[in-house]
Amino acid sequence: MLDDKDITKTPTHKISKLGISYMAQINNVFPELTIRENLIIGIDQIRPDLRHIYEIFPTLKDHENQKSKNLSGGQRQLLALAMVVTKKPTIMLFDEPTANLSPKNAKLILNKIIEVQETLDNCVIVVEQNVKSILDVCENCYMFTTGTVRYSGNSQKLLADPELSDKYLGVK
Repeated sequence: MLDDKDITKTPTHKISKLGISYMAQINNVFPELTIRENLIIGIDQIRPDLRHIYEIFPTLKDHENQKSKNLSGGQRQLLALAMVVTKKPTIMLFDEPTANLSPKNAKLILNKIIEVQETLDNCVIVVEQNVKSILDVCENCYMFTTGTVRYSGNSQKLLADPELSDKYLGVK
């Protein structure tokens, strides 16, 4: 539901027009395109203005003509995150944004998601198996097991609850 309207049957190409952007876990950039080309691919403008993107992601500006196939895993995820931001969405969905990243790059991506959320003042939804790292940075969480909500509420309360964190998170 979005604004009390069922959007489950809405075609994918129309979802972004509702203010929703999505970052897939893998294969989320176009490897044969440059960083700049990846960024402008989803923008509906004749002369796209990427200044707001380069303000948030200055390292991308420095390498904008580099093909994305030559980026490291962390750099690719940073580009994919920037692609989500190009449309200035009100809702951003991230599917395991730290998957296959080093701890250093995972932290960079999570911190950049926080920075983007604060800059755009939008809603961020993250699906993440690295539970401890995401709970450290999010306000609220919904924990599912086998399709059932086992917990919903403040993430710090979840971490502080020894029974829940031991049983579902493996954190004591």
